[in-house]
Amino acid sequence: MKRNTLTVVTLLIVLFATSSTYAQLGIYGEYNATHIPGTSFTGTTAGWYQGFTGGAYYNLLHVGPVGIGLDARGGYGKGQGHSYRNFLFGPRFDIKPPLLPIRPYIQGSVGFGGVDVHYSGPPAPETHYTNKLQYGLLGGVDYTLVPHINLRLPELGYLRMSAITSGAPSPALNLFTVGAGIVVRLP
Repeated sequence: MKRNTLTVVTLLIVLFATSSTYAQLGIYGEYNATHIPGTSFTGTTAGWYQGFTGGAYYNLLHVGPVGIGLDARGGYGKGQGHSYRNFLFGPRFDIKPPLLPIRPYIQGSVGFGGVDVHYSGPPAPETHYTNKLQYGLLGGVDYTLVPHINLRLPELGYLRMSAITSGAPSPALNLFTVGAGIVVRLP
């Protein structure tokens, strides 16, 4: 019993020590589209906001084929006569299956996002962003084109943005994203 325990502990230490000795930085840019529902509270019509997202992830730990790290990203899009932006941060998990040129990932993110809101009333017309709490899940697959260069296709996401207006009650918004882009992984 003691020998089996010692063997298992030794194997775990060797696996952890050899797998977590390096970190990996990935920098990415992607074209994406975010579907924002229209409501009377936002003053927008339902539609797709198209634009770009840029960000970086940093895998802090590798355990076997699994990478565990953090991701930070910012996005901007235009559509339906309005613009949309966000900044999100959160944990990221990816897996590198042996012998396959893919790296599926999933991440949970939290931050802020907003749609520009136009007011026509007194004293003068103005436009400002709503900047509300935003959180959700994003995931996708990175395909290795050449060493350290990946094609991200597709990335799908479900985000929830807290109520847009202040004062009167308004619903939270469910946002859906679809994206594709390029990832440069630095060793």
